[in-house]
Amino acid sequence: MQQYALYENGASPACADMAYQDRPRIVDLMNAAVLRPLTAIVANVGFGKTHAASTLYDDPDNAVIWLQLTKLDNLAPRLWERLSYGIGQYDKALSEEMLSVGFPESIQSHNYLFRLIAEGITKSKYHRWIIVLDDSQLIEEPKIFDLLDIAINANLSNLSIVLISDGRININLTEFKAKGMLSSITQDDLRLKKEEIAEYYAMRDI
Repeated sequence: MQQYALYENGASPACADMAYQDRPRIVDLMNAAVLRPLTAIVANVGFGKTHAASTLYDDPDNAVIWLQLTKLDNLAPRLWERLSYGIGQYDKALSEEMLSVGFPESIQSHNYLFRLIAEGITKSKYHRWIIVLDDSQLIEEPKIFDLLDIAINANLSNLSIVLISDGRININLTEFKAKGMLSSITQDDLRLKKEEIAEYYAMRDI
């Protein structure tokens, strides 16, 4: 797969596959990013956004709930159902309660559900729970933006949300950046650096 955009200063595409191999710098970048409530990964196609986020699975202390979004997920109940089933991988009782209550439509239901989630995380064997919303640029439903806004501002201990987009993220990130709640990962962060390219060649005696 030739992805010229991945390379710094027009390096040879011969090492294109390195973008999909282990890159300690990217692993460290992601681990540091999810210490904040929200991480936004925004870059064009071919920069390895999904691969970068997938390194979060490597840490056995992470519970990663990954939702590959489509336009159908603008239906708030559908998105909530998918999220609930995803959480069921790690906490079946919490998943069932979320499904029972349904998508929160009021401050009271938001408060109740986030309290349940906080309790679930506290009791869990996993240190950090991470919800990854891939292709988040497809979401345009205000109800879902409200849910994300409340969830992030709730600043639950050890809960992180990761938004992946190949374009603009429709949720307003300015507020979270001002509060120090946002980690941003850009195309420049994901590009192969000269040292990484040199290491790749050295490993293959090129």
